Amino acid sequence: MLQETKQNHKEMNKVIEQQRQYRGSISEARGALGGIAKIWNQGIWNCILETINQHWIKTTLENKADQQAIIIYNIYVSHHCKDKDSFWHDLKDSLDIEENTKIILGGDFNLILHTR
Repeated sequence: MLQETKQNHKEMNKVIEQQRQYRGSISEARGALGGIAKIWNQGIWNCILETINQHWIKTTLENKADQQAIIIYNIYVSHHCKDKDSFWHDLKDSLDIEENTKIILGGDFNLILHTR
């Protein structure tokens, strides 16, 4: 999982295509902000489903050896984001519909827990 690639779709695709055994998903940068990418080994994983929005790439991968599925969220929320409440509600809604599936959340949430 890569965050803040600061790359457009075409530039990130070049990077992924150079890795012959890998595939990937891209949510391109918006100006100088963000950009996320996820890359997986296609010899080990099949991509079953993916959802890309401005805050995450959600990918359901199935292991070719045992057909076990895993959902991976690659998250990037800009520190400039004014709609963080909306992001959290959208993420909760997305997580609530998943049943009996292993889920990994990773990325850059740009959260401030305490100010002094």
